[in-house]
Amino acid sequence: MFDGGNRRRASISPRDRLVRPAFAIVFAQADSPQVNWWDGLVESWLNLPSWAQAVTAVGAIMLVVALAVSLVLWVLAVVEERRRAMPVRASIRHGWLAIPGWSKAVQFFLIGVLVLVGFTAISGRSPAELRASSTEISYGGVVSGGTATSDLTLTNLGTAGSPSIAVEEVTLSGEHASLFSVLSGAEAVVPSGGSAAVTIAFAPDSTGLKVANLTVEHTGANSPTTVRLSGRGATVVRVNAGGREIDDSPVWSEDQAFVDIDRTTVREDGGLLVSLSHPSIPAGIPGGVFQSARLSETSSLTYDFPVEPGKYEVRLFFAELPDAVTSTPLDVIVNDKAVVDQLNVADLAGPGAGLMVPIVVSSSLDTISVEIRSLLGSPWVNAIEIVDISQSSGSQLDAPASIEVGPVQMLATESSDLILGNTGDRLIDPTWSFRQWS
Repeated sequence: MFDGGNRRRASISPRDRLVRPAFAIVFAQADSPQVNWWDGLVESWLNLPSWAQAVTAVGAIMLVVALAVSLVLWVLAVVEERRRAMPVRASIRHGWLAIPGWSKAVQFFLIGVLVLVGFTAISGRSPAELRASSTEISYGGVVSGGTATSDLTLTNLGTAGSPSIAVEEVTLSGEHASLFSVLSGAEAVVPSGGSAAVTIAFAPDSTGLKVANLTVEHTGANSPTTVRLSGRGATVVRVNAGGREIDDSPVWSEDQAFVDIDRTTVREDGGLLVSLSHPSIPAGIPGGVFQSARLSETSSLTYDFPVEPGKYEVRLFFAELPDAVTSTPLDVIVNDKAVVDQLNVADLAGPGAGLMVPIVVSSSLDTISVEIRSLLGSPWVNAIEIVDISQSSGSQLDAPASIEVGPVQMLATESSDLILGNTGDRLIDPTWSFRQWS
């Protein structure tokens, strides 16, 4: 909900609204079975000032003495009354009345003092700090209408016996606070030495940089904890080369606005079945983008896309054309720089299969020019997608440093799998190489 200042309260525990902060730690401890009360009490005693320890010790000794005296007096009075054949209940009452008033007063006073000191030691223990896993969360480029999530890990830095830390309120503020939301963790209780996750979602409604602040109020010593949130509404251009608009999110539009249609031809084959099994094809790509292609009547096919300066991934989609004359090796030039030489779609993707070629470009221009050349026939393309990755964390290929196959007999063959992992948020196709530039 909003409170008039473009601030969003993710969740507030009704209990925490009513209970004073001094008792919040006690309730947090009660919620957590991992808290060792005895260790906490010992730690609280050791943390008391020396004068407080002395007062508590003297008070405890006086209370023991007073209780002992009272017990002796009470026993003597009861025994005496029992000798006179007084009923048990009356003798017990008489024994209580026989205890001097000063002893009773001292006992009640000392018991009250010790209870107060004990409760203060438990509830007043200084809470530990709550550490956030990061001071900033960056979501990178997210397509408008899409959603990305990220976890913020909160860790209780307390030692054994320290109180749990309760998350009291999570607030989002800033110009774009409405684009971020807290999905879970807004009422977390973090035990000493433990961790809890707060999940935050980012859903941009337009292109450009979006920022907000996440404030976590808690019972830790360093409350509140503030984290900066940033994400980018990604600029995405999608064209279905030579074909009609394909409904998607965002749509694959017709390509006439980006190419010189007078020097090109269109090939459409609605019945052509193209396999999308190649690992370069991202999930969710509609098969319809391979049902059409735009071919150049010359040796060069050029597209010009208006964009803002930034870092982009240009994705070119190809499927081998049935005509062997037009299905020739291709060269790709982006912003007048050659990035792919002699691309053979059939060799890389296989017969009847689609292929996606990703090219990363950092451009200071307001246009991305994509030129596809062929010296032996007509260059073509089935679809083009341009994704803004200016805030992206990039991708790296994670692979083991070595592979052990084991002893192999002469003339025998042994095999082992090489597992490649993508540690980022962009596609990596290890089946071919391309150049990147800054």
